[in-house]
Parts: sequence; structure tokens; C-alpha cells
Amino acid sequence: MTEETKRIREQIRSYYDVTTTEEIEVPENLIDQVIGQDHAVEIVKTAAKQRRNVLLIGEPGTG
Repeated sequence: MTEETKRIREQIRSYYDVTTTEEIEVPENLIDQVIGQDHAVEIVKTAAKQRRNVLLIGEPGTG
């Protein structure tokens, strides 16, 4: 394993070495808490502007 690979592995490990999530800011608006589902977020925002109903099904994080 090269030194560069070792350095990168250590960076990745340190990234996941989390003892608390207390310092992570959680957005107040529920829709702003959705990550990685940009298309779905836009659909929900459009539906809300049109005063439509939205039904979300599934456990948190199932996206």
C-alpha cells in the first residue's frame, strides 16, 4: 500500500470517527432536511405551492 493510499484511508476513517452529532445543524424546515433527492424535493415544493397534498411513506432515511 502506498503512502498516499494510507493517508487517504486515514482521512476517510477520521471522517467517520464521530462521537456526537450535537454540533451538526439540523434545518428547521422538514423539506430542507432531505439530502440527495433534489428532484423529489422540487416536486414536493411545487405541490405545496399548488396547495396539493403529499403523502410520504417509509422509514426516515429510506429515500
